[in-house]
Amino acid sequence: NLIPVGQFDGGHIAYAVLGKFRKLSTIVIIALMVLLGLLWPGWYFWAMLALLLGLRHPKPQDEITPLGKKEKILALLALIIFILTFMPVPIPIATIK
Repeated sequence: NLIPVGQFDGGHIAYAVLGKFRKLSTIVIIALMVLLGLLWPGWYFWAMLALLLGLRHPKPQDEITPLGKKEKILALLALIIFILTFMPVPIPIATIK
């Protein structure tokens, strides 16, 4: 859920932190998911879901007020949690014998 795309929680955080660079980061993240699909085919599903939910984002209620120090620290904490818990191959594919 911390994938920084669209309607995922990470996408909301990325929208708040990255501002106008959010669209570029979304394209990069989707491209990375497609590449990760070579390791685990489930990433193709997540890339398609990100394409459906990730290219647009609803406007927040307040776009004028900049993020404070507390919000930036929480965003950094979410990024650290995402990096520490990220698994390129979440579910190993068992070979059938």
